[in-house]
Amino acid sequence: MLTIYWDYLNPDDDYTTCYAKVFYKTEAEKERAELYFSDKSKDVKLLSATGFHTAKDEHQDYYHTEPTIDFHETLGEGWNKEAKIAMLTELQRRVTQEEGTEPPFDNAYWDNKEPGIYVDVVSGEALFSSTHKYKSGTGWPSFYDVLEPDNFQLLDDNKLFAIRTEVRSKLGDSHLGHLFNDGPEPTGLRYCMNSASLHFIPVKDMEKEGYGEYLYLFKD
Repeated sequence: MLTIYWDYLNPDDDYTTCYAKVFYKTEAEKERAELYFSDKSKDVKLLSATGFHTAKDEHQDYYHTEPTIDFHETLGEGWNKEAKIAMLTELQRRVTQEEGTEPPFDNAYWDNKEPGIYVDVVSGEALFSSTHKYKSGTGWPSFYDVLEPDNFQLLDDNKLFAIRTEVRSKLGDSHLGHLFNDGPEPTGLRYCMNSASLHFIPVKDMEKEGYGEYLYLFKD
């Protein structure tokens, strides 16, 4: 089974390896998988199987019935970036694809205090946690740290009079916002993001949407 799975993956393709997962039921299965992938890839994540969830009728053909994106199915083989972009709102497209900026204090998450994580609105890759969110007073959601450093790319932005650091997602290549050096400790950083580039997943929905691996952040 592991051999078939490895043959199915494309080791040279970030889309198929970055979020690859293998589920195990016993410690013996875990050890077998660890040994198998030890000389192949460090990107395959080994997770304990917790069972399956029965999909409800309203979840069938979800992308046809809802104006939102089935986020966690954006990555991997068959991911169609153009199709995901076509499902965005005009504001989301302008911000993520044209480096636009949404109005301060008039966006979805600038004052959101609910615990959970924030993912790329196009690709679904995990970006930020509410545990790193803080009130910056700017009117945009701000974070002093990131959830997955490998999911970001930082670029010079010289569109204004001063050079700024643009923040983009790695796989989705979405414009997210900018990075500044005036944030709080312990990093001193401020990731000033656009809500339009993000999709928020509350703690109660993280498991069913496929982000259960990050629940450890919210345990007492």
